[in-house]
Amino acid sequence: MNFAASGDYRGDGRALQHAIIMQHIDKLTFRPGDEVFDVGCGSGEETKTIASKVKGVVGIDSSEAMIAVANQSNSAPNIEYVVEDARSVGDNPKWRGKFDKVVSFFMLHWIPTEEQPSALGGILSCLMAGGEALFLINTKDKGPHDLSASVLFLKNHPKWGVYAKHYELPLYIWKRSIPDTVKLLKTFGCTVLEGQIKRQEFALSEVQVKLIWKTILKVADLVPAEKQDEFLEDIWQWALSRSADETKSQYLNVNETVVIHVRKE
Repeated sequence: MNFAASGDYRGDGRALQHAIIMQHIDKLTFRPGDEVFDVGCGSGEETKTIASKVKGVVGIDSSEAMIAVANQSNSAPNIEYVVEDARSVGDNPKWRGKFDKVVSFFMLHWIPTEEQPSALGGILSCLMAGGEALFLINTKDKGPHDLSASVLFLKNHPKWGVYAKHYELPLYIWKRSIPDTVKLLKTFGCTVLEGQIKRQEFALSEVQVKLIWKTILKVADLVPAEKQDEFLEDIWQWALSRSADETKSQYLNVNETVVIHVRKE
């Protein structure tokens, strides 16, 4: 596979996220008349799935590239994709109190820790009374999302250090305990229907790991196209050295996700 030419924001590049989302998405009961807000919609795979069950979906993402992919690959008559920062959605009067359901999957950990509470409050302000929200948030920098360790590996690498030396990882994992998270959500007028940290292990193939890293770890964008395959092969071998299955052909990812399901009072 030519990884240098891959723009895989879908498929194998989202295999881990998609698997976790599908485990939890049915916690919300989507109804034909629902208006849904997808905050951090990315390339729109789950947005389109939700849209098939409801009246309409607004999907927002701060990345113009992601919204372009969503419009190209996952459009539908009842979906509106918007380039928007999740931190400002509560300032938009046309969204406040509008939605029956809100979902936000693996987005909040890209917002600086000190801004996470206000961002969460702004997102929840878009729920109408009686509406429900589902959040999935990374809480452990581990596995293919063990990005901090991979960045350190690259910074110290004889070949890739020249590209990675000034790269700073904009990852801010969720550090609050479940009891503290519940307290925070109550200040936004929400009842917590479920709050847990879900820990599980996934076996990921070489293609999946390479595309996950290429998609999420933006230091890959700094490496010349002709060196991308070699770069990702070195990351793959590094990943296997950390956690491989018995056959040494798959990477074992230990994932911990905060799962929050709330109702707005």
